[in-house]
Amino acid sequence: MILATALLNLLLAVIYMAIGTMIAMDLERAIRRRGWSHFGVAWLSIMYTCGAHHLVHGIHVLAEGREVGPADLVAVAMGVPAGGIWALLRIEASRGGRGDRYLRGTPAWLRLVAGAHLIAAVATLAVGLRLLTGATAMDTRLIPNILLVGLYLGIGAALMRGQLHNRREHGGWSLSGLSLMMIFPTCAVMHASYVVYAGSALFAPDFHGLWVDWLGVPAALYFFWVVRGLETGTVKDWNERFEAIEDLGDRAAAASAAAPDDHVLQEVLG
Repeated sequence: MILATALLNLLLAVIYMAIGTMIAMDLERAIRRRGWSHFGVAWLSIMYTCGAHHLVHGIHVLAEGREVGPADLVAVAMGVPAGGIWALLRIEASRGGRGDRYLRGTPAWLRLVAGAHLIAAVATLAVGLRLLTGATAMDTRLIPNILLVGLYLGIGAALMRGQLHNRREHGGWSLSGLSLMMIFPTCAVMHASYVVYAGSALFAPDFHGLWVDWLGVPAALYFFWVVRGLETGTVKDWNERFEAIEDLGDRAAAASAAAPDDHVLQEVLG
């Protein structure tokens, strides 16, 4: 379990940093033409700080044999598909491909994935309460992780509301949007498991992880402000892929109408 947890953390670090690098390359070209993109910069910040967290944690687990629990392994295992799908779709878009897929209805596999995430979150909470009841004092080094749990849940909830709106209005889902949304609950579960295991003295928080997680707090606050602003209309951004949820749904509905008998993944964005 220790080896698997270490390798998955390192893999997720590579995925998140690759996403951050792709965003940085896009922004370097686009900001000069179109100005500042709050969503792009906030998303870039999140990816680099999250990637750094997984890199540090993975190295400590692999090189030092840091003890980890099953919730840690489950959380990072759930994060790899979400981040990997988003990265692959982004690579496809950069090569002139579609960059997204339209999911008509709610496929059985999607219900299964959602149920697995819910079970993992409830299990982490239950294990956490059991382990932390034996803790004698709160370790202040865990404060950034506790803050990140709440912030990531808030971001995930805002993105989920957008996806649910899309589903009600247009009868389908954006695969890119779903993968983006699912990154944040898995991050919340991962940070919660970190708090649980470090708080129960399974391992001690380290200096490297501490400053990385504190850097992650303002990045998460910024991203939360952006997604809430886009949701309520108080923030405007030229990145129209995320500016208006309805735009994606309209294109999804058009794709669906063009091929009503096609039950496979369909194109959303050109």
